[in-house]
Amino acid sequence: MLDISARMSSKTLECVYSKDFPLNEIYLYREYFDVIRKARSNIIQQEPFAGTVSMAMDYIISDVYKGKEIKTAATDGEVIVFAPQHLKESIFIETQATVEHETWHVGLLHPFRVGKRKHKLANVAADYSVNGIMLDRYPQIVEWGWLWDEKLSRMSFEAVYDILNKDKEKPPEDGDGDGGQGKSDKPTPGDSPPNEQDPKDWENAQQGQFIEASGPKGEALKPEEMKEKMEAHKEFLNNTRAVSVACGYEGAGEADRHITKITTPKINWKVDISRFVGKKGKRDGTNPLKFCRQRLRNNIYYPSPKKKQEINLGIGLDVSSSMDVDSLNLLIAAMEDIRKGNNIKNIEIVPFTTTVNKKNIVNVLKGEKMPKKFSGWGGTRFRPVFEYFNKKKKSPDMVIIFTDLGSKDYGDKPKYPVMWASSYPAVAYPTYTNVPPFGRVVEIEP
Repeated sequence: MLDISARMSSKTLECVYSKDFPLNEIYLYREYFDVIRKARSNIIQQEPFAGTVSMAMDYIISDVYKGKEIKTAATDGEVIVFAPQHLKESIFIETQATVEHETWHVGLLHPFRVGKRKHKLANVAADYSVNGIMLDRYPQIVEWGWLWDEKLSRMSFEAVYDILNKDKEKPPEDGDGDGGQGKSDKPTPGDSPPNEQDPKDWENAQQGQFIEASGPKGEALKPEEMKEKMEAHKEFLNNTRAVSVACGYEGAGEADRHITKITTPKINWKVDISRFVGKKGKRDGTNPLKFCRQRLRNNIYYPSPKKKQEINLGIGLDVSSSMDVDSLNLLIAAMEDIRKGNNIKNIEIVPFTTTVNKKNIVNVLKGEKMPKKFSGWGGTRFRPVFEYFNKKKKSPDMVIIFTDLGSKDYGDKPKYPVMWASSYPAVAYPTYTNVPPFGRVVEIEP
């Protein structure tokens, strides 16, 4: 098989052609590289972070890369590859969008985050994240049929993958034979692919792809090699971000949130919730009427520390139709672990939708098992759950609201500490925000 390819260096902009390259095609490929250069120049003016990343990439024009067929475009985190036929058939704005699309795969480290996930579905999940970031600058994405969904675009690559993977594995209902895309009792974002695309058409709707990071000949990397490459790219991205900020870039909402998420080490959400609960249960000083037994053994007379305070914890559990059952199960299971490390006397679980039904409220005392099933349907309002806790003779020491932040009716700020454990990211844009006016938010991820 003839090797017909050309490569443009990011450092020298020099174009190198393969030994089998036909001389009569060189002029045409030079035009292709000129288009890519112009696209990069436009991107760096419109989106400095993505533009800076694109300037650091080498570009290859070829139908094959590391043994894989390239239909439109692809990246492995090291280079961006274009199929010549795609460049020939695309208008300039589409080529520019494709360059930026592949650049965001690099900028969000997608070639390094696949792990044991199915590669094709991982590409689909990554495209939802990338296209959501780009939609403001390229509204044509919807017209072109690229994968896009408003809710999925604000989730992490891993969270989108889990939703799509679960949706794809659903058994068909009523013998419709549609590969698991039948109606479900509780819709999730994955139940309705954007633009009414059937999941079987996901691959056709993709604009480019990412190839999992690999060796020079496409060989799989060892886990330690993959980790080393990923850390090197994180350092590159942090430096790139510093350069773009120096150029006046202040972050672009959704894009900046994604970048921060993958480049900044974060605390596990379970640990975050446990710390929030544990603050109230800390030992409060010492007891001057008792001596510490351990120190007495060494003839040291020291006041005994007070016992940990018992905690009365309130939980508002969003059981509206937008909440996923698996997310609720995940949260309840996490609470079992959190109870073990904290002196929780009672947990009052208040399921809610737009109202609170007192018949559904459950009190779980120390030693009792957490309930595992909750039913609900309808919309969401936070005001009723806070009104319920506020009217009690003794307010809870703290309240955790498990939700997807699907309401703006919060009610008045309570006197007790509040944590929002959300299955959906909290975002703040000039025209839209779902960030609560009080309390702190922790994002729940599988």
